[in-house]
Amino acid sequence: MFHAVWRCVNFDCPALERGRIIHFASKDAYDIEGVGEKNVDALLDSGLIKDAADLFALRYEDVLALDRFAEVSAKKLIASINAKKQVSFNRFIYGLGIRHVGQQTAFDLADHFQTLDRFRQSTLEELQEVAGIGTVVAQSTYEWLNSDRHQGLLQKLAANGVHPQAVVHVKGSLSGKSFVITGTLSSGSRDEAGEKIAAHGGKLQNSVTKDTSFVVVGDDPGAGKIKQAEKYGTEQIDEDQLLKLLDS
Repeated sequence: MFHAVWRCVNFDCPALERGRIIHFASKDAYDIEGVGEKNVDALLDSGLIKDAADLFALRYEDVLALDRFAEVSAKKLIASINAKKQVSFNRFIYGLGIRHVGQQTAFDLADHFQTLDRFRQSTLEELQEVAGIGTVVAQSTYEWLNSDRHQGLLQKLAANGVHPQAVVHVKGSLSGKSFVITGTLSSGSRDEAGEKIAAHGGKLQNSVTKDTSFVVVGDDPGAGKIKQAEKYGTEQIDEDQLLKLLDS
């Protein structure tokens, strides 16, 4: 997840913290525009941030004082950060950078616990009950959640106005059905499609498993997901077929 920075022995190693922040803001996590490697370096070097939670306490005036920023870029950065104070629960979990917790595992954890409070208080036994979670991942997650440092990060995020959206299970025409989307859709983003699927009782997955009901194939689909769909015999549908299911 953090590649070379894992070589740091000291947990407070600056390179390791840098990696955590970059991961936190990455496209598959919080997807905060403008928080790339160079800007993270500038913010860390200036002392404006020490961890990912500090991003949400940044002020326009402080950012503007940095050499890398002019009025427009400073305003844009602050706006993009503030826009992510409410993020989907699975993105919130993935952004934490828990070891062994990839995107699909973050989806599974969010779907199971539904709220941050339940997740924070989960026991090792409860984590092991999550579908698709093995012993190693459960142990890693449990240790992360029971670290004073990490509980402090969660409290700091909340204090800075970050609140993940609770997962609400609804019953509808797609209840019990799970979907994976590969490629781009003309009707909207992947997240928008996921919200519509969830509104009908379905579940959007990040990767194809033996329990996936449909793989939605958009433009320029990923070969890996198509291969997995073929391996499991998962039904492949196009965007029009998905829209018909959503209209049913």
